[in-house]
Amino acid sequence: MHLKRCCTKVSDSKLGEGCSKLNEKQAEWYDQLYSGEKFWSTFAGEDAAHILDAGLRYLRKRTGINILEVGCGVGAFLTEARRNGISDLVGTDLSSAALHKAKSSLNDSEFVVADGLHLPFKEKVFEIVACLGTLEHFDDPSQGAREFYRTLTIGGSCLVVVPNPYFAYTIVCKVLGRYRYQPIEHDLSVSNWENCLQGAGFVVLNVAVSNPRSDCMLTAKSIPMLAKLYPTAKPLLSLYDAIRHHVPKLFSYHIMFVTRRIGTGMKHGNSLGTALKCKNALTQRGKLAGLSH
Repeated sequence: MHLKRCCTKVSDSKLGEGCSKLNEKQAEWYDQLYSGEKFWSTFAGEDAAHILDAGLRYLRKRTGINILEVGCGVGAFLTEARRNGISDLVGTDLSSAALHKAKSSLNDSEFVVADGLHLPFKEKVFEIVACLGTLEHFDDPSQGAREFYRTLTIGGSCLVVVPNPYFAYTIVCKVLGRYRYQPIEHDLSVSNWENCLQGAGFVVLNVAVSNPRSDCMLTAKSIPMLAKLYPTAKPLLSLYDAIRHHVPKLFSYHIMFVTRRIGTGMKHGNSLGTALKCKNALTQRGKLAGLSH
């Protein structure tokens, strides 16, 4: 499937010549998810602000910033960026249904139905590239990381949030057989995710915890039994909500990588070695559920 422009035309200064190829089965799954009245944004409001602040903190440029969010869903992170005065915003997602919802709250922003493995943008276009809780759902996360790198300006910040496989709640989900909720899940350790990003050419500036509110977490995992327990566990979960940005990484639901592009890619350190480590880890531990490619 070729690139589909959703809602608005991305400026020619950003678009490349190629088309974005879509995994149609994945796109259909996410369209069904977002076409209903109930859908989630794992990182919204103050959680999105926490992530945005981390990216801006390491960004040398302070004015005229533009942002690309890959896998933007209904646009919660981009909405927070708009609240912070950033107006040049672009979002991509496999789901046109999600992007229509994003467009309803971000009417003058730009959205494209696109696969993160084949972003339809020129090189070195965006000051910030964000991918929040989405890279683990890519067919090939290493290729996705290389696309983030390609579209990021030199000195720009790339923000990647991925799940921690050792988080207690995640272990419970696995025990209940509900962890593989989305079509593709790559279950990698923090060190393997870091290898993946370094293999694409990024310099990792910071590795920090990034945890959504407990109610968002329960909704995202969509486990009815745990959702029913929410009122009973609310006092404990309220404590978690209060300290969620300060817990040790081992107990964190998500891990955030703040990275920077410093050159032309695959040039610093043992980037080839880290790329191979990531590839091996994906081969050994990455899981596919219900999709053929």
